[in-house]
Amino acid sequence: MVTVTDRGGNSPAGEGGTTRSKVHNIRGIQGLATGVGVFVVGVVASIVGTAGVALWFDESATIAASARPLGKIFELTRSVDAVHAAYYIFMHFWIDVFGAGPLSVRMPSALAVGLVGFAVVRFGTTVVDQRFGATAGLMTVLLPRVVWAGSEARQFGLSALLAVLLVWAVWSAWDRRDWRSWAAVGIVVAVSGYVFLFSVLLLPALIIASFVLRRSPWTTTLSLGLGAAPVIALVLVAAPQTGQVSWIREPSKAQLLKDVLVTQWFEGQDKPLGWYPPPWAEPAAIVLLAFVAALGAVAFFGARRYVNEMRLVVVAVLWACVPTVLLVGISIVATPLYVPRYLTFTAPSIGLLAALGARQLYSRAVVHASALVLVGATLLVPQLYMKDFTPRGADFKKVAAAVGEARAFWSDRIVFKNDQARAIGAAYPEPFVGSSDVLLVEGPADSNTLFGRSAEVAILGRVGRERVIFVGDHQGLDGVAYRELVKSCVAQEYPRGYGRIVLFDCRTGR
Repeated sequence: MVTVTDRGGNSPAGEGGTTRSKVHNIRGIQGLATGVGVFVVGVVASIVGTAGVALWFDESATIAASARPLGKIFELTRSVDAVHAAYYIFMHFWIDVFGAGPLSVRMPSALAVGLVGFAVVRFGTTVVDQRFGATAGLMTVLLPRVVWAGSEARQFGLSALLAVLLVWAVWSAWDRRDWRSWAAVGIVVAVSGYVFLFSVLLLPALIIASFVLRRSPWTTTLSLGLGAAPVIALVLVAAPQTGQVSWIREPSKAQLLKDVLVTQWFEGQDKPLGWYPPPWAEPAAIVLLAFVAALGAVAFFGARRYVNEMRLVVVAVLWACVPTVLLVGISIVATPLYVPRYLTFTAPSIGLLAALGARQLYSRAVVHASALVLVGATLLVPQLYMKDFTPRGADFKKVAAAVGEARAFWSDRIVFKNDQARAIGAAYPEPFVGSSDVLLVEGPADSNTLFGRSAEVAILGRVGRERVIFVGDHQGLDGVAYRELVKSCVAQEYPRGYGRIVLFDCRTGR
C-alpha cells in the first residue's frame, strides 16, 4: 500500500543527520510562512470593504451586550442570550481596549478567519503535505460563508476556528494515543460548546468517523463525551431562552434545499432582514457548488489509494454532512432551528475536500498555483462586491444619520417603535447623544435586556403636545406607538430616513 508521504514531494533522507535536520528546518520555516500568508489573506478578505458597511441588528446586539459592565453581562445572560455569554465576555474586553466602531468590533471575526486559514494549512500539511495544506487553507478562507463570518461581529468565525482545532486534536489523538492528546480534545470540545452551542453537532460526526476508520472509537467517544459534559450547564440555562430563535420559521422544501446546498457554504449572506442579493449571486453560488462538488468527487475516487487522504475524505464528508442533517432534522421534526450561518463551523470541511480534488487534478506546481488563483478570484470577488449590499430599508448607519439631521431642526424627543428599534442607537450612538427617549423607563443594563424596556402606557400620555421623531426598526413603520401617533398628530415623513423615520407634530393634534 502506498502511503501519503510517497506522493507528497518529500525527498529521501540525506547522507547524514545534518542534511536531514537542515531539510526539516527549511520545510518548517516554509510551512510557517505559508500559514502566515494564508492568515493574512483570510484577514484581508474578511475585513476589506466592511468599514463603510452598516452594522446590522445582530452586530448591534453584540455591542449592546458587550459594552456594559462585566457583572451586567452575567445578569443579562441569565435571562437572554446565554448561548452568547462567552463571546460577549470576550468582546467586553476587546471593546474596552479598541472601542465599538464597526471596524473594531468586526476585527476579532476577521482575525479568527485568518487563524482558521493558518490552522487548516498546518493541519493539511501534517496530514498530507505542504502544498495541500496551502491549497486547503486558501480555499477555506475564500469560501463565501467564511468570508462573511469574518465580516460581521458575531462568533461564527470563532466557531469555525474551534472546529478545525477540534478535528486536528482528534486526529492527533488517534495517532499519538496518549492521555495528554485526549485531554486536549476534551478541552477544545468544552470551549467550542461555550463559544457556540451548535458546535456540539460536530461530535457525532467525529464519533462516526472513529468507528468507520477504526481509530480508537471508544476512547474518542469517551473523550468527546467528557468534554461535552460541562456544556450541559449552558444547555440548562439556555433552554428556556427561546426568544433568540423564535424568529426562525420553518422553510419550504425548496427553500431548505437551496439553503443547504447553496447558501450554507457558497452564498454567504443570509441576514433575515429582507436583504436581496444581486441577480447574479445565486447563479454564481450554484456554479461554485457544482465546481466544489466535482472536486469532492475527484477527491473521493482519487484518494482511495492513499491512507491519510482517504481518512481525510471520510472525516471531511462527515464533518460537512452530519451537523447539517442533525440541525435540519431537528428543525423538521421538532422546532425550527436551521439557519445557514449556524453551520459556519462545517465550512472548513468543504475547503479540505476541494483541495483534495484539486490535488488529484493538478500535479505540476505552476498549473496548481494558476488554478488556485483562478478559484480564489471566483470565490472572493463576488463576496467583496456584495459587502456593499445592506438589508433593504434597514441601513442602521443611514437611519442614525437621518435622526441626527432631524434633531437639528425638529426635536430632541425620540419615540422608538419598540425596544428592538433601539438597536440603531446601540450601533451608532453619536446621533442620539443628548436626546430624550420618550418611552424608555429602564435602560438596558438596569433591565437586564439588550435594548432597554419601554413604558406600557398610552403613548400620547408620555408624548404630550410636543414634536417627536418616530424611529422604526428593521421591519418598518408600524406598531402600537406608530398607530397612536398617526391618529393624533400630524405626520411628516423625513425623506432621508429610508422609510424608518417619521416626524410627528403633536402640538395642535389633528
